[in-house]
Amino acid sequence: MSTVTYAVRMIDVTSSNVGRIGYDAEAERLYVQFRDQAANTRDGTLYAYESVPERVYRRLVAAAATGESVGRLFTEKVKKAGFEYRRVKQ
Repeated sequence: MSTVTYAVRMIDVTSSNVGRIGYDAEAERLYVQFRDQAANTRDGTLYAYESVPERVYRRLVAAAATGESVGRLFTEKVKKAGFEYRRVKQ
């Protein structure tokens, strides 16, 4: 897996919607960069999700490593859980 650095180390994941994920353990902040569908790149909008337990990040990383759907897991464990979020980069 290759990486891109923002405020934290970002890991490329294989997903139709999610391009990269990263985690700031001190702040309990999950970073998710979505794919830019028009350009077909991983360089879409970057969001930060607040108060996300590290176990959720580790689960996403494990899913990426085993070929499980990162997008589905993100929806279940982060989006539906209602964590506050903000856009970091358009």
